[in-house]
Amino acid sequence: MAAAGSGTSGRRPGVQLFALLDTVESRGGGTLVIAGSHRLLNEQRFIRVKDFKRLLCREDFFRELYAESPGSTEDRARLLGQRGAVGDVTLEVVELTGAPGDAYFTDLRVLHTSAPNAAERPRMMATHRFMRADVTEELAEVFGWE
Repeated sequence: MAAAGSGTSGRRPGVQLFALLDTVESRGGGTLVIAGSHRLLNEQRFIRVKDFKRLLCREDFFRELYAESPGSTEDRARLLGQRGAVGDVTLEVVELTGAPGDAYFTDLRVLHTSAPNAAERPRMMATHRFMRADVTEELAEVFGWE
């Protein structure tokens, strides 16, 4: 897996905003991100999620993550802080937590997933993707959009 470049077009696709609307404590359902994952498979064009997962599962770090079957709160909790590497790319599972008004901006290529909420209150976060206009044609071609 190469970690240089940013895709066939050489353009980064944009950013994703994760905004906390209420306090999100650890194990309170905060989004889990794999820090560093945006540096993987950068020599590829846009890639479908199922194809990306198939490629990732060739790597020990991701085989272990997916083998955890992270459906329950306890399973997800074991993933927090897990570190590894693919080639020269350092990776870590991080939970997005904080106070109302806190915001995280991530590269759109950062892998992320939801996490079960072990808290008594519902998790209150909002997200929005900001796609660069100059990469939408490339994206549309890959996914067959008109």
